[in-house]
Order: sequence, then C-alpha cells, then structure tokens
Amino acid sequence: MQGRKFTGPVKYRQRLLNPVSTISSRLFLSCHKKPLAPTEDLASARPVEGPAPQKQVPQVNREYESRWNRKWFVRLIALIVVACPVGALVVASQLRPDSRGLGTHQQLGLPPCSMRVMFGIRCPGCGMTTSWAYFTRGEFRSSAATNFAGFLLAWYALMIAGLASRSVISGSVPSYRNQPIATITGFSIGIIALINWAIVLVM
Repeated sequence: MQGRKFTGPVKYRQRLLNPVSTISSRLFLSCHKKPLAPTEDLASARPVEGPAPQKQVPQVNREYESRWNRKWFVRLIALIVVACPVGALVVASQLRPDSRGLGTHQQLGLPPCSMRVMFGIRCPGCGMTTSWAYFTRGEFRSSAATNFAGFLLAWYALMIAGLASRSVISGSVPSYRNQPIATITGFSIGIIALINWAIVLVM
C-alpha cells in the first residue's frame, strides 16, 4: 500500500485522506440549513419526481348503475304496454255499439271494412270494436255474441295490462312462467278468431 499511489478524483481522494473533516463538514451544513418560511408549502420543498398526484374520486358502482337504468327502461316499456290496451278500452267505452254488430269503428272517422267493401264478406276483425263497446258497458253476453274472439281479447287486454302494471311498479320483467302463458293465450285467441270467422261465413 505504501508504494501504490492513489490516482482517483480529487474529492474521493480527499475523503479517503481526511474522513474526519468530511464528516464534520456534513454535520455543519445539516445544522445550518435554511429553515422554511411559515408561508411556504411543504409540498413545494419536496423534489419533483413526476406529475402531481391527482385526487382520487370514488368510483361509481357500474353494476348498480346499469341495473338502475335497466329498471327504468323496463318501467317505460311496461307503461307503454299498459297504455295501449287501457287506452283502447277507454276509447271503446265512448262509442255507441252499432245495432248491426259491426261498423262501430266508423264513429271514429275510420272507413268501413275493406273486405266487406271489396268482396262483400266480413273479415275476422269485424265486430270487435262493437264487442269491446259492449264489454266496457258490462254487457258481456252481447259482447260475446257480437264477436267471441273480441270478447276474449278484451279480457286478454286486461290481463296484459295487469302484468305490465306489476312491471311498472317493480321495474322487472314478468316471470318466465307468465311469459309463455301470455304468448300461448294470444295465439289461441287468434285461432279462435279465425274459427269464429269461418263459422260466420258458413252461416
């Protein structure tokens, strides 16, 4: 070690040669640091290593929000479903049933049945408006005698309005048990309307 000469930088050579003076100078500088002014922000004295941390905003529960929006969408659709049959029944209650058993819809300014005008025969829907007009007055026998399918369709409209009203309140779709029942009932009424129409044509 005596014959070897240190050839490193001056500052490292001074530290190795005089470690006591280096330590004492560091202690002197640390004790005589300039204190921060009272108005200075402590965060400004820290070294800037990157962008300032942003304030964390609590995230909204996306699942709850989507479920809430879905409920309101179901309520809107169910409200439309309720309004259609109920509105039709209300309009039918304001009409006077035609004694012929058909043509009541002409009181609304609608044209006569196209099939009767073109071919001289009744269509499957002839007499349904008259049937509903009797139904809203509580004359169920006259309603069924005028158009049996229209009589059943009036009850079906009330059933659909009841199911849709529950969806408006709860915000959920009808149960899977009620959906096929409503679908099968609607198709059955359609088949009954065709059978009733065939019977009327034969008679």
